[in-house]
Amino acid sequence: VVTARWTNGLPARTLWAVTAGSVAVAVVVLGALPQSTVAALLACAVFGWGYTAATGALIAWTTEIDSERSSAGTSMLFVALVLGQAVGAAGAGALVGAIGFVATFVVGAVVTAASAVPAVVRRPGGVRAVRAAGGARSSGCTPATPGAPPGPPSRRPGAP
Repeated sequence: VVTARWTNGLPARTLWAVTAGSVAVAVVVLGALPQSTVAALLACAVFGWGYTAATGALIAWTTEIDSERSSAGTSMLFVALVLGQAVGAAGAGALVGAIGFVATFVVGAVVTAASAVPAVVRRPGGVRAVRAAGGARSSGCTPATPGAPPGPPSRRPGAP
């Protein structure tokens, strides 16, 4: 909410890069300075903001790419996000014994930062963004909800 006005004006690709970078920095700080209560609390706050805003960036990005199929794209992204968390947690658990906590957190931060690469590197002739209706986002974290398609009114009460 505090950053919604600032993030609302950013393209989804930029917001993804900023949020993934924020999460990566927070992971390194938490891994390197767990004994510092202030540093750990700040890292957790940055991580929480970055993670939450990143999910909104993913929703906005899929809407910018193809607003007609944004719900399917959002579903796919969240399945990939959950699978990545599961694989990452298992991988981190395996690494801790071999290389220690600090190095494991650094590896996690590098992987997180690498996820921002597709957002900042554009391929020539790549997919062009298609803005949602009006190009507006509702809160800076989620895309505007498209209106009901034209047609006869629904027979179900409360439906569009």
